[in-house]
Amino acid sequence: MIGANLDDRREASAVRNDDSTMIDISTYITERTRNFTGRTWVFEAIDDWLSTPGGPRFFLLTGEPGSGKTAIAARLTQFSLGTVPPLDGLARLRADCLSAVHFCSARDRRWINPHVFAECLALQLAARHPAFASALAGKSGDRQLHIEIIQHVGQVSGGQVTGVVIKKLDVSAVPPDDAFVHVVREPLEALFGEYPDQQVVILVDALDEALLYSQGVGILSLLAQANRLPRGVRFILTSRRDDRIENAFLDADTLFLSAGEFDRRNAEDVRRYIEARLSHDETLAAGVAGWPRERVHEFVAELTAKAEGNFQYVTFLLDAMVSGQRPPDELRGLPPGLDGLYYESLDRVVTIGGREWSTAYGPILGVLSVAQASLTLDQARAFTAQPEEAAWQHLGDLRQFIEDVEPAADEPVEEYRYCLYHQSVVDFLRRQFLTVKNKRLRNRYYLPAETWHRRIADSYWESYHDDWLRCDAYGLNNLAAHLFESGDAGRLPALISREWMEARYKGSNYTYTGFLADLDLAWMAAVAQRHVDLRTLARLKVACQVVNEQVRAYTSKDLETLVWLGRVDEALAHARLIQDSLNPEKPFDFLLAIYNTLKEMDRPDTALLDEMWEVACSIQNDEARAEALRELGAILAQAGDGRARAVLEEA
Repeated sequence: MIGANLDDRREASAVRNDDSTMIDISTYITERTRNFTGRTWVFEAIDDWLSTPGGPRFFLLTGEPGSGKTAIAARLTQFSLGTVPPLDGLARLRADCLSAVHFCSARDRRWINPHVFAECLALQLAARHPAFASALAGKSGDRQLHIEIIQHVGQVSGGQVTGVVIKKLDVSAVPPDDAFVHVVREPLEALFGEYPDQQVVILVDALDEALLYSQGVGILSLLAQANRLPRGVRFILTSRRDDRIENAFLDADTLFLSAGEFDRRNAEDVRRYIEARLSHDETLAAGVAGWPRERVHEFVAELTAKAEGNFQYVTFLLDAMVSGQRPPDELRGLPPGLDGLYYESLDRVVTIGGREWSTAYGPILGVLSVAQASLTLDQARAFTAQPEEAAWQHLGDLRQFIEDVEPAADEPVEEYRYCLYHQSVVDFLRRQFLTVKNKRLRNRYYLPAETWHRRIADSYWESYHDDWLRCDAYGLNNLAAHLFESGDAGRLPALISREWMEARYKGSNYTYTGFLADLDLAWMAAVAQRHVDLRTLARLKVACQVVNEQVRAYTSKDLETLVWLGRVDEALAHARLIQDSLNPEKPFDFLLAIYNTLKEMDRPDTALLDEMWEVACSIQNDEARAEALRELGAILAQAGDGRARAVLEEA
C-alpha cells in the first residue's frame, strides 16, 4: 500500500463521517430470514462446537453459492438478539450468544472495508462488555483514533458507578491491521484480564466476498491475526469454498453444507421451505389453489429435485412466479442447478422482451455487476447510455435478477436504487462456460468485469474531468476503484490532482480520507506496471505532501471563520487532523477556538467539552497538559458543570 511508502499519510488522515457509524443490518437480516425453515442439524453442529469451550477457535461453515449460508448466519443473529425463540435442546444458541456480527457483501464496499469491519466489531463489543468499552475509551488519547465517549453515572448499592458508552469510532487514519489491534485485540485482552473465564463469540458471514476488497489488507488478513487473541474469543465464519480461506483456518471445525452426505437433509429443508412458501404467500397459494393435492405434491417434489439442495434456486423460481414472470405449471423442461436456471431465465427475458442482449439487457446487468453500491435509475441510464424510458423498461424486464432498494429517510420517495439480488448472479455473468444438464455450453451472457468497470469510469471521466466539483457522491467515492479494477493505469494516476483532491475533500465532509485511499490505489497501480514510472511515483508522493501542507496551514482564526460561515464540520475535521510535535497543545487550542465561537453565536456544544477533556489528557507535555486542563476547568466552572472540580484537580 502507498501508506508503507508515504510515511506522511497518517498525519493527513481525517474523520470519515459517512463510514464511521455502524452498518444497519436490520433490514438485511429480515430479508434473509423470510420464510426460514429447517437447518436444525446445522444449528446442532454449531451448538456442539460452542459447548466445548476448549475446542477450536473457529467454526467454518462453507457451501456452494445459494446453499443458504447467509440465511443461517442471519438466523443465528436473530437467536442472539432474541427476536426469534431458540430451538429446543440447544444450550448455547440463546439470547446474547453472539457478542458481535458482521455481514460481508461485495455489492457495497463499506461491508467489505476492513476499517469499517474493525469499527463495527469494536462498537458492538463495547456495547456488550463494559470492560471492553472502558479499555477502548482509554485509547482516546491516540490522535490517530477518533473516539467519541458518553459517560453515564448510575446508582448502585453503596454509591455511584460510571459507565462508558462509545458513541462514535473512526479508525480510518491508521492501517487496517493496526486499527484491528488497537480497537479490537487490545480491548479484548483487557476484558479477559478482568474476566478470564468468559466466552466471546463473533460471527462473520460471507468471508469470500471480502476477498474482493482491492485496497491491500482485507478482512481475511485481520482474522488471520485472531490466534493472538485471548483463548475465549471464538469465531463463526461462513464462506464459499475457497483455498485462501480454508488454508487460513486449517484448525477450524468445518461443515460443508453442500457435501453429498447432507443431500437428504438439504432436500428435506428445501421441501419444507417450498411448502411454507405455498402456504404463506398469497399469490403462490392462489396459483395452486385449484390443483388436486397429488399435483401439489408432484410440484413440490419436482421443484425439490431440480433445486439439488440449493435454496437460491427455489427462491429465484418462486419469486418469479409471484411476480407473474413464470406460471407455476411450467416446471417441466427447467434445467437443474442455479447456472442452468439463470441461463434459461435470461433466455426467457430476451425472447419475451424482444430486445437485443448486447444493447438492452447486457449493459444493465453489466454495470450492476460491478457497482460498488446500489445505483439510481439516473446512474444506470448514464452508465449504459440508454434513454431513461429504455433503462426503466430493461430494469423491469430483469426484475428477477434485481433487488429494489428503498430510498433512505433523507432521500426522495421516488429515488429507488437497484442492485443484483445475489452474488451468484455476478458469478454466473463472469463464467465463459457453463455446465447445464451435463453439457458444456458457451455462456452467451458472459460479461467481463473490466469492460463494465471501464464503462462506469468512462461515464464519469467524460462528464466531469474538467470540473470534478460537479461530480456526484458515487463518482467521488468510487471512480478510483473503477479505474483500478478496469486496469486503467494511465487515468488513475492522472486523477490524483489538486482539483480531484478539492472535490474529494468537500464531498467527504471536509476530510482527506477518501483522497488518500485513492492515492493508495494509484500507487498500487503504478508499482504493478511492468515498467515502473518513477516520475509518477514522485508525483504521488508530492500529492500526499500537499495534503499535509493543507492541514498545517490552518490557524485558530481560520477555524473561527469557518464556524461563523456555518462550516462547523469542516472546522472540527481540521482540528482533529492536526498533529504538531512542536506545539502539542494545538489540537486542544483549535477545539477551544471552535467551542468559544459557537458559544459566542449562542450555540454552545457541550459534547465538544468531552472531546476537549480527552484531548487535554492526551497531551504528553506536563506543562501544556496542565494549562489545557485549567482552561477547560474554568469553562466548566463558568457553566456550572460538576466536572470542573475533577478537571482542575487533575491539572
